[in-house]
Amino acid sequence: MELTKSQKNRQHRSPAAIQRRMNRYPSNWKSVRKQIIARDGMKCRSCGATHSPNNEGLSVHHLDHNSKNLSPNNLVTLCTVCHRRIHEGE
Repeated sequence: MELTKSQKNRQHRSPAAIQRRMNRYPSNWKSVRKQIIARDGMKCRSCGATHSPNNEGLSVHHLDHNSKNLSPNNLVTLCTVCHRRIHEGE
């Protein structure tokens, strides 16, 4: 049986799922993420959407899809909508 979108979203946000995602990244990921968002003017490089004060709504995308590659040339700030579109293949 295939999960509904709502069920998938709940699984994606579960504490266990969040921990698994965080384990994929190097220990300095959070500081690199902040640096990239600041470099990109705290806005989505695709649509120009801006962030909230705590950077919610912005993601840092790995162009090569390798979460271990933290080279600034491999990272770009995207809003959650544009980031989702890239990963869903739109």
